[in-house]
Amino acid sequence: MLNEIFDGQVDMFRIMLMYRETLGVMVLQIDELAAIRFGFGLSPIQANPQDANSVLAQLDGADRFATKFPLYSTDQGLSALSDFAAARKVEKTGTAEGAAMVKTQKKVFRQLSQQVHRNLFARAVDSTDGFRERLAWFWTDHFSVSARGRKLGVMMPTMIDSAIRPNLAGKFSDMLIGVNLHPAMLEYLDQTSSIGPNSNFALKRKSKGLNENLAREMLELHTLGVGGGYSQTDVRELAELLTGLRVNAKGVRYNPVFAEPGSEYILGKSYGGNEEELRHIKQFMHDISLNPNTAKHLAQKLAVHFISDTPPKDLIDQMAERYLASDGSLYEMYSAMLSHHAAWESPRAKVKQPFDFVVSVHRAMGATGQDILALKRGQFNSRTHVPMNLMGQRFLQPDGPDGWPEDGEHWITPAGLAGRVQFAMQMADTIDDRVDPRAFVVQAVGHDASNDIHVAAARAESKIEGLALILASPDFNRR
Repeated sequence: MLNEIFDGQVDMFRIMLMYRETLGVMVLQIDELAAIRFGFGLSPIQANPQDANSVLAQLDGADRFATKFPLYSTDQGLSALSDFAAARKVEKTGTAEGAAMVKTQKKVFRQLSQQVHRNLFARAVDSTDGFRERLAWFWTDHFSVSARGRKLGVMMPTMIDSAIRPNLAGKFSDMLIGVNLHPAMLEYLDQTSSIGPNSNFALKRKSKGLNENLAREMLELHTLGVGGGYSQTDVRELAELLTGLRVNAKGVRYNPVFAEPGSEYILGKSYGGNEEELRHIKQFMHDISLNPNTAKHLAQKLAVHFISDTPPKDLIDQMAERYLASDGSLYEMYSAMLSHHAAWESPRAKVKQPFDFVVSVHRAMGATGQDILALKRGQFNSRTHVPMNLMGQRFLQPDGPDGWPEDGEHWITPAGLAGRVQFAMQMADTIDDRVDPRAFVVQAVGHDASNDIHVAAARAESKIEGLALILASPDFNRR
């Protein structure tokens, strides 16, 4: 099948080399680069942002596409989980009523899951605010929580809309607090079972179950970064400060019964020691958000994600400086990134991750969010989840709290490429027969597509082969 698409000229190994060796060849005109690098790709039914200012302007005003394709709220998710727990209790009595209640609640979970998955894809495909959508996924990955299992499957998506999207262009401290005090993060990193060694609960039960997961990830992944100037003592002290955080049907609460008494000394400053522990936890997150190492860590991650695996040092410095000078404003950090020459002069050398690739294929074909919603369940899965799984990225289920790899070689593997080619063939077969592959090159890739892809599209034995070649090409698969 691969040989048919590539006219028998290359095998999988050579395709892989083609991806790696041709990276960085193309530089698109500004508007097309803006749509591809800072959005989810070109669309024949949407205008491209014209420059850095129009990209940044996408963050102004209301989050229109979150409203157009809404998810359920955190309260609704917690309520559904509470109802399921109640149904399970009734079920244990052995009554038909209990079994019926559990069956009904499982149906509710399936409906919630389908709503979330369809609407998240619809947002990315439909949005004219591509930078906002890309940032939402960047920060969702930065604060990775895997939606595995019923509890996290229900709660994780609500973290996106309640803690991440409302704070995309605001202070990082607000996002940091919102995410780390969200039920999904507390459950994912086992914070809800952490017990202060000298807490009332531990002394009575002889239990000393301090859990350092959230503390460690908050320091290492969410803020300072690896080598960011913290010690194991800081991790433990922060873990003790966080004891007492619990989740119930009404959300996150602070229960002093489980909390470690006294003050904690973290990164040279004392926190806690009174009944307002939650205020001290928030104060710590505000303080660490303004640490210079946090600024550099965030700047590095953003630049690597959007621009290059090896961004210029002065770009990182400028982004970090603007962030610190503005009291931790993410908007100012983005502005510094977009105004740097590297944002527009660096060759497109970033490989699209599977989600980005799948969304950009739909956009290149002129699909809308309503088209995504209109797909039957089997069609939706075959055009989203199934190909993503084949490419190595399970939707909303990163392998760990460090998120998905940025390195293109992680995605450009024989299995990953086979998944891309298979998806390209599948979707090419659904494109209108009147579409000419030679014109589709510009529609999908842009005016500066390489000569090789123009030649391949013109020489393809059929329209489907030509269209598949374009979607599977290195030109289309990088940003």
